[in-house]
Amino acid sequence: MNNVVILTTRWDEALPHVAQNNEAQLKNSYFKDSITSGAKLFRHDNSAVSAEKVISAILAFPPIAEIKIVTETLEGRPLVETEAGRELDSQLTQLMDQHTNTINALCEEFKQARAAHDKEQQEEIKRLREDFQSQLDKAVNDRAVLAAAEVSYAAQGAEIGRHIPFVPGFIGAPIGGAIGGLADQRLKSKQRRRR
Repeated sequence: MNNVVILTTRWDEALPHVAQNNEAQLKNSYFKDSITSGAKLFRHDNSAVSAEKVISAILAFPPIAEIKIVTETLEGRPLVETEAGRELDSQLTQLMDQHTNTINALCEEFKQARAAHDKEQQEEIKRLREDFQSQLDKAVNDRAVLAAAEVSYAAQGAEIGRHIPFVPGFIGAPIGGAIGGLADQRLKSKQRRRR
C-alpha cells in the first residue's frame, strides 16, 4: 500500500468545509485500512499544480521489489502458465461449472413449469437461462483468451501512453509503445537464450 494513491477530486467545485467533511468521513471509513497500511491521500482540484503534485509523489514511491507475474513472463512463461494465470484459469473453470449447473437446474424447473402450464414462470426461467448462458459463453471466451494470451508490452505501453495526463495521445502512445517494445525485445532475447 506504500505505492498506492487515493485521489479525491472536484475540490474546485465543492465548498471547502463540505469537501473537508466528506474527506474526513472517507478517511475514517472506506479509506481507513488503506491509509493505515501506507496509502497516500491526495486532493485534486482540476489544476496542473495539483496533478503535478500527485505525479511527483507517485514517481517518488519506492520501487516494488518483485512482481511475480512480471518475473514469470520475463522467464518466458505464457500468461496461462504464470501463478496468476493458473489462478484465473481455475476461477474461470469454477465459474463455468457453476453456470452449467445453474443452467441444468433451470432446464428442470422449466420442464416443471411447462407441465404446470405456468407461462409466466416459463418466461422468467427462459430469461434467466439466457442470462446464465450468456455469462457461461463469456467465461468460456475469457478462458480461451487467457490460454492464447501473449504478453505484448509494446501494445500495453502504447495504451498507457495514450492516457497520460497532460500529454497528447499522439505523443504518449508512440513513446509508451517504444518503451514497451524494448521490454518485448528483452523478453524475446531471454527466451532465445533459454532454448
